Amino acid sequence: MMVLRSTVENNRIINYRPLFEIAIGFMLGIAVCGELSAYGKLGFILIIMLGIGAEIFILHSRRALLFMLAILLGCCLIQIYTPNRVKTGTYRVSGIVESVGREDAHGKRYLTVDRVIIAGRAYSRKAYIHVSAEISVSVGDSIEASVNIKELSDSNGYLGNKFDERKYYLSKGIGLYGDAKSFTLISNGGLPLRRSLNAIRTSFEYKAYELFGSDGETVIKLLMGSSEAMQSERRELYRDTGISHILSISGFHMAVIVSIVGRLLPRRRRWLRIGIIGFVMIIYCMICVRSPGIIRSAIMTFALLVSSGFERREDGLSAISLAAIAILISNPYQLYSISFQLSFAACFGILMIGPCLNRLLRRYSMPVKLGLSTSISASIATMVLQMHYFGTLSTYTLLSNMFAVPIFSLAIPFMLVITMIGYPFPELASILAYLPRSLLFLNDRFLNAVSKLPGAALDFYAPSALSCIIFLIGLFVISDYVLRPAQKKLEYLFILALLFTTCAFVSII
Repeated sequence: MMVLRSTVENNRIINYRPLFEIAIGFMLGIAVCGELSAYGKLGFILIIMLGIGAEIFILHSRRALLFMLAILLGCCLIQIYTPNRVKTGTYRVSGIVESVGREDAHGKRYLTVDRVIIAGRAYSRKAYIHVSAEISVSVGDSIEASVNIKELSDSNGYLGNKFDERKYYLSKGIGLYGDAKSFTLISNGGLPLRRSLNAIRTSFEYKAYELFGSDGETVIKLLMGSSEAMQSERRELYRDTGISHILSISGFHMAVIVSIVGRLLPRRRRWLRIGIIGFVMIIYCMICVRSPGIIRSAIMTFALLVSSGFERREDGLSAISLAAIAILISNPYQLYSISFQLSFAACFGILMIGPCLNRLLRRYSMPVKLGLSTSISASIATMVLQMHYFGTLSTYTLLSNMFAVPIFSLAIPFMLVITMIGYPFPELASILAYLPRSLLFLNDRFLNAVSKLPGAALDFYAPSALSCIIFLIGLFVISDYVLRPAQKKLEYLFILALLFTTCAFVSII
């Protein structure tokens, strides 16, 4: 009996994770139905339902049934979430202000409006309205405006590299976009929790600008995220040298929060610690710009904390799968968001390649080898996506990350603590602020030198989205989750390389 069980174990190809399979099926359903016409969607759903019927009555495979159900759920969810199209024209729009952008160079600002009513009918998504900066409005105010609505363009180029404006805005929960021709403030107040959190965020932003001066914009982007573009020169420098991922609030920021809160709580009260840390993470996510990176890291961190609470083995792949499912259930169009794709690709790469690199680096006594393996893994996993969206590849990404990651690992906690000190002791905080500002200056000087090296940025034909998917499958094949000898993995990888090259060649011609 023991020999039979061992033979069965050896015949397994993949170390299965049910949540991972469900997440893949869910994303597949969203991706396919997001691109098909109405008749195409109907035909695809019918095929999936026939497959489900075959699994229930003929094949009796529970794993395949869950996968098919996940595909069907993805198809149905994106259909439900897709709002009706609104043609170009002037409409009367009312709703409650959810966020207020900063004034731009043209004396305008954007309002994100929730609970939208357009032409007397409720609308299921939010509206993005361009108004004069002279209008005094705050989060929670009820407004009514005559808005010139622009019809968002879409594209059938998901397997190419065309920009789809409609999916871009829907990934942010926005279905309407336009300029206000007239504006009326109906009432103040409402949304008390959101107003309070927005007040905290606004106060924090003003304090950061006060303490860090010209670097305040970067500090806010690093600590809390920002829907506004930061300084163009620094943003382009980080992108050209391959460290733009540092500007996205994600797992590192969550680790800092958990570490600070965890040190203040007794270790003996395990579930009390988990509850308080979870509550702090929720508040932090609500104050920050709600990007996929921070939500993903919060869900993953909390899942791992709960696993430790139950004294169960922590599993990163299941945690990232749970995070993807939770985010896509709330908004399936997040699948088309660049930040969602880069965030999950980086985390996926760390899980797939990280253990292999750690084994290779184990023989070397380097103090930063964990950070080095993490940076290499994330850079490799996001490389093709960056080529797909931006058409460029930073050749000195590893060198830039080896310098920048330790610098920001030191600077970000200092920025957070100094900003909080700035409330009771502003003079002391102003003096202390020179330390992280000096670190930013030092980092910029190094990156400027790197960007001037020969061949620092290479231009490429953008590979298709299908090529990116094949590339990520290749990372999975060489990971520890595939239970095959190294020679067999190389054979699988060779086949995927041929497919990748074929897809890339087709996209070029």
